[in-house]
Amino acid sequence: MPAKRPRRSGLTGVELARAVDAIQALVDKSREEQAVNRDDPELEATFDDTAELHQLDDILKMLQSKADGPQVRMIDGMHATSYSFSNMTQDHLDKLGISASGLLELKPNAIPRAVQTDALGADSIWSSDMLCRHLQFLEGLVPRTNEAAARLWINAFFYRVAVMISSGSKMVLSVEQVVPSVTVSNTSAHTLSGYVVWTAIVMPARKAHIYLRHPFLQHLKNDESALFVSEAKGPNQLLQHHVPQAVGEMLACARTARKPIIRGVLTNGHTWIFIILKLSDNGGGSYFQSKELLITGLSSRISGEAVSVISAIISHWMVHSHEELDGEDDYFTIL
Repeated sequence: MPAKRPRRSGLTGVELARAVDAIQALVDKSREEQAVNRDDPELEATFDDTAELHQLDDILKMLQSKADGPQVRMIDGMHATSYSFSNMTQDHLDKLGISASGLLELKPNAIPRAVQTDALGADSIWSSDMLCRHLQFLEGLVPRTNEAAARLWINAFFYRVAVMISSGSKMVLSVEQVVPSVTVSNTSAHTLSGYVVWTAIVMPARKAHIYLRHPFLQHLKNDESALFVSEAKGPNQLLQHHVPQAVGEMLACARTARKPIIRGVLTNGHTWIFIILKLSDNGGGSYFQSKELLITGLSSRISGEAVSVISAIISHWMVHSHEELDGEDDYFTIL
């Protein structure tokens, strides 16, 4: 007998879409209630009790990951498509009016400038030298066979970058940041939802402890900047194939945080692509991406120079994530 094809979910496509919509609505309502309660001291205990919301988020992410593709619904008599990050393709981006518009090229002085940043946090446990030695240690310890293994390399870069932030500011690293269902533009009923593996936020130190307790993107202020980092998922680790997924995540995060410009990173731990997304006022937008940057040299050993460049770019982009790429201090120029 021919082998039966395993089912990805016990729900049909329509049932799955309805379940996702229902739980998404419940999650959104819970977040709205928390936002209202946050300023009421009498309801502080209720606001701090987020266990139920976290459970709903976990269920929502599981169902979204099982979706076979974009789910189509009727809203006010119009077809509206619900996209999940994991299924995003370039065709989907084209339908949403998001196009690739150019390449980001490292400036000639990018490498020497990046090496100078090695002095930042040099006396901390996560100095530039420590990061390089830690990454080389991982090379001989952990087989790079899955996403969980790749995260060991990626996490180490965040530890290094955390000590590079200027005094008075603090980095908060949100892991598996849930992005509620959000429309792709003010004039569209199409929505995006899912989660981003890493969200690195820079904010005044006095506000960081609040965001650590309540990490919601919709509460970001004008003086707070967020960099979104996507991980290449699945057996195909060629980063270029995962760019649409990363751009889709950035689009949803930009809409949620109400930012017209947003910067992001796509990586598998060893290879890194930097991306800038600019949204248009009338919907749609364009993105620019860098070439792949590797952390290893020709000898396949960790390159201290490459590690310094990637760390310096992440550190700079976190602070300037919502700005145009036209400053003298940036590491890239647009071709």
